[in-house]
Amino acid sequence: MISPRWSKQLDIRAFLIFQRIQRMYKTFVVLAALISGLAVAALTLNEYHPPSSDLIFASEGFLCSSAITAIISAVLAIMLLFQFEGSQRATRRDLAVAWAPLVLLDLAVVEFLVGMVCWYCSKNARWRGALVTAQLVGLLGLCAGLSTWMWFYMSQKGNLGVEESQSGDMQKRVADE
Repeated sequence: MISPRWSKQLDIRAFLIFQRIQRMYKTFVVLAALISGLAVAALTLNEYHPPSSDLIFASEGFLCSSAITAIISAVLAIMLLFQFEGSQRATRRDLAVAWAPLVLLDLAVVEFLVGMVCWYCSKNARWRGALVTAQLVGLLGLCAGLSTWMWFYMSQKGNLGVEESQSGDMQKRVADE
């Protein structure tokens, strides 16, 4: 049974986030197609036929997983676009479900990058692999930090831009009538 708190209607700020996610679904589909295409293309390299080391096995696994995850992300984005298009209101459950394609797309990108780093490490000297691995960890840390900052910034009233001020003005006009 679903908790009643998941059935509550979204406030205007959360609904604006819901609408932004919805508008990005078509872009998610394109990005998912690119990631899955790149992963499958990388798997056609001679190094993968037959795999020659444990790092190549790991790379192969990450690239296959990336392609699968990206395709599922695209399928979910299309399904949710169909489900939510034209929605005038949404619940907390709808908002949580709406994030699924983006989360899966992010996972597919990370899997692709780790697969590429595993491939690179198998082909190069250990110190070069360590440099590329450190760079990937640093850049993923930067992405996580920026995401956290954006979450806190957007959580503050007034930081959703023009849409928030327009919707606030509309609510004031309706309340004045």
